[in-house]
Formats: sequence, C-alpha cells, structure tokens
Amino acid sequence: MYPNMYHPSSIDETPDLKGDAKHYTRTARPTKYYIIDFGLSRKYNPSDAPFLEEIIFGGDRTVPEFQDFDGACDPFPTDVYYIGSAIRAQILE
Repeated sequence: MYPNMYHPSSIDETPDLKGDAKHYTRTARPTKYYIIDFGLSRKYNPSDAPFLEEIIFGGDRTVPEFQDFDGACDPFPTDVYYIGSAIRAQILE
C-alpha cells in the first residue's frame, strides 16, 4: 500500500521518478472497512426511547422482528441482525 502513490510505469518509484516509493504491507497497515448507509438513517433523541419505526422490508426476509409484523419495531436490533447476516453470507460461507 502506497501512501504517496507511485509512478504508473514503475511501482517501485515515486510519481516524479526521483526516488523509491514508500510502501507498507497489508499487515503493517491493515485495511479499514466502514459500514455505510444508503439514505435510510434517522437521528434519535436518547430521551425519546424506545424508538419505533415502520418496517422497511429489504432483501433479507429472515429478520425475527419481521416474522410477527405489527407495523413498527425497534430499528437497532434489526440493523445488527442485517450486519451479522451479511457477514455470515459474504465472509463465513
């Protein structure tokens, strides 16, 4: 991984070809992964707990909160379930 980039024709040299390109291994500087939101987030006031929102059905129909649909549920356990399900499907299997 090159913090200051390298020359396209020679990855061992700096972009201006004046020296060796500084680099790190992936174990020395591990990649950071961020979980991103696609516009469905909401801001909550902590004093307004419990938080209930209408269910937004996604592709995963195995969410326990969705099995007994009553119109609203706490979105936080659902998000944790979605993240765990995605990790299980993409990384572990």
